[in-house]
Amino acid sequence: TWLTCMIEFCLLSKTIYMTLAFIHIGKTGGTTINHHLLHSEIKNYKMYHHDKNYQDDEKYIIWLRNPINRYVSAFNHSYYGINTNVKTIKSFDLDNCLIPMRMKDSMNKEWVFTKTYDALMRKFKNANDLAESLSSDNIELQRLGKELMMRQEEHLHKGIGWYLENGKFVKEKLNNIIFVGTLENMRGDIEQLSNVLQIKLNNELRLRENVYVDKSMKYLSPLAIKNIIDWYRDTDYAALQELLNHGLITQQIFSSYLIYNE
Repeated sequence: TWLTCMIEFCLLSKTIYMTLAFIHIGKTGGTTINHHLLHSEIKNYKMYHHDKNYQDDEKYIIWLRNPINRYVSAFNHSYYGINTNVKTIKSFDLDNCLIPMRMKDSMNKEWVFTKTYDALMRKFKNANDLAESLSSDNIELQRLGKELMMRQEEHLHKGIGWYLENGKFVKEKLNNIIFVGTLENMRGDIEQLSNVLQIKLNNELRLRENVYVDKSMKYLSPLAIKNIIDWYRDTDYAALQELLNHGLITQQIFSSYLIYNE
């Protein structure tokens, strides 16, 4: 009927003019996704990174990663930035440096992130050391580890739970979430996203890997893994549980995120 056609037209028009927003959770392959979306035919596009001032007129794309692996990557990201001699960097761009602008700016400062964050990072020699400190009998070491994990500067604290408000975002914005992808299935999910958006996305992967950090820095002991799962239980895993409850991720994905794949 005429009325039905008008309603469908209005709904379609509203969708067209709504902003497509990508929630770029740190260390989930978000630079790759943003690159594809930024260079697509999408007109109304924005990205949230280190920011969650979400608006009402937005449709959301979210990318995830195993929280344990994401933690290790987040630690090594900061470790690399703080412990690398900037004089050894050929040029400050994404092809030669993981944190171009911050490291370039650090040439004129005594820190890369903040004085406090950098000082706390230097207390721990690797991701395993920090994770184990969270249950250490050394009360001062445990305090320092927890303080670092709660700092707002970087990706250790700003994980899945931070961006998705421990699941609250999922419940409140459920009808506006149009796609949830994962780093673990990057290529396949980019193809699915292309179909959802009905546009062609360049599927040439440009994943950045922290090749500057030794592979031994990825090691986590069983205790460290348990501590990280416990640490993110009410944040990252609570948000993942809410995504699972609403069918936005599968049980297989959720279960795999409780296992560390070094």
